Amino acid sequence: MGDKQKKLRSFKINLNDDNIYDDYCVDEAREVILQDSLFSRLKNLAELTPVNQNICFNLVKEYKQVDINKKEFEEAYTNTIKTKKIINKHEVNRCLLSGLSFLFVALILIFFDVYVASYQGKIIAYLVEVAAWVFAWVAVEVLGIHLLQLLIERNKLKRMLKAKIKMEN
Repeated sequence: MGDKQKKLRSFKINLNDDNIYDDYCVDEAREVILQDSLFSRLKNLAELTPVNQNICFNLVKEYKQVDINKKEFEEAYTNTIKTKKIINKHEVNRCLLSGLSFLFVALILIFFDVYVASYQGKIIAYLVEVAAWVFAWVAVEVLGIHLLQLLIERNKLKRMLKAKIKMEN
C-alpha cells in the first residue's frame, strides 16, 4: 500500500517534417539537438502535466517520407535538455554572484550610513539610506524571485529528462 506508481500522461506529437534537428559544436565535437520550436512545444506540453504524473511523448510520423530514427531523436532530446541545464546552471551562478554583490553593497552602504553619513548631515544620511535600501531590494529580488524561477526551470528540465519517448509510424 505504501509504494504508489505515478500515472502516465501521454502527448501525441505529429511530425510532418524531417527537419527537426539543429547542430552545435563544443570543443570541435558536433552535437545534435532539437530545433527550438519543437523543444518549446514539448516543454509547453510537459508543463501541462501535474507533478504527480510521468510524461510520455508519442511521436507520430504523419507522412511515410518522414525519416526519423527513435534513437537519434532520443539522443538529440537528451542533448537539448543537457545543454539547457548547463545554460541554467550558468544563469544560477550568475544570479547568485550578482545577488550577493548587491547584498554586499547594501550592507556597506548601511554601515556607511550608520557610522559615517549620520555625522555629515541629514541629506547625505538620507541619500545613503535610500541607496542602501535600493541595493537591498535588488538583492532580495535577484536572490528571492529570479533565483527561484531558475531553480523551478531546472526541476522542469530534470523532469523532462525522465520522460518516455515512443515512436509510431
